[in-house]
Amino acid sequence: MKTIVIKSGRLLDGTGSATVENAIVVVEGSKITSVGPAGKVPVPSGEGVEIVDITGKTVMPGLIDSHVHIYSNGESSESTSMPIRDNPLSRAMMAVPRLKRTLEMGITTLRGMAGRGGVAGGSPAGRDPSGRYSRSAVFCH
Repeated sequence: MKTIVIKSGRLLDGTGSATVENAIVVVEGSKITSVGPAGKVPVPSGEGVEIVDITGKTVMPGLIDSHVHIYSNGESSESTSMPIRDNPLSRAMMAVPRLKRTLEMGITTLRGMAGRGGVAGGSPAGRDPSGRYSRSAVFCH
């Protein structure tokens, strides 16, 4: 299991608590195992430990965007101007760079809103407990 130690300038934990200056975040595998000020958090060392020094930067939880149209860039004529692009594969390929930019902005969870046919991206996003198609899809990183 890989361990990552993030040394940051400050930490916002999203709970409303005071900002932690000179923060250390320890991630073991896919779980955050320790968080706190340098000197109070044991810092693992040795083989398999990666130190990421982002001193002067801020660490915070991922953001959530609950209203996203990932298959559209906001242009109303985007898909109608070139019908060959109006298919599920083309829409998915256009969404990839948009999803990448979204993640780079710190948004780690988003809710894709309905598209053609009342479902995300124009294809069934899933069914709710009653068996109806849901009108959105949730994507998490």
